[in-house]
Amino acid sequence: MAMGAASILLMMVSLGPADDDAGGQATPTAVMADDKKAGGGDDDKKKRPWKCCDVPICTRSWPPVCRCADTVERCASTCQHCEQVEEGGPRRYRCLDTHRGDPGPRCGDGEDDGGEWSPTPRLARGHRF
Repeated sequence: MAMGAASILLMMVSLGPADDDAGGQATPTAVMADDKKAGGGDDDKKKRPWKCCDVPICTRSWPPVCRCADTVERCASTCQHCEQVEEGGPRRYRCLDTHRGDPGPRCGDGEDDGGEWSPTPRLARGHRF
């Protein structure tokens, strides 16, 4: 009986005051709910540095932070960090920019890339959803 009373007392102390405004400060849960209502903030409004991407690599966070691992003849004009890829043959480039949010549409149908195409983006560690 004493153990149950001590547990209840500990729980009441850890929860803090029961008033709704939490001392005038927003609780983390309320902040997260406000972020979802607002649509995720300024990052969602920024334009992707690529028009389409066949090989998106994304984090597991929400919204995901993605980069496109496609090699192209030239980077899009919106790409700020373009790197030449060291491969045999004609010069190819890869955009190193990241984008917070949807990685965008696929460029091709996936039949010409060795069968590696998947409808879901790759995760940063190389795993798939």
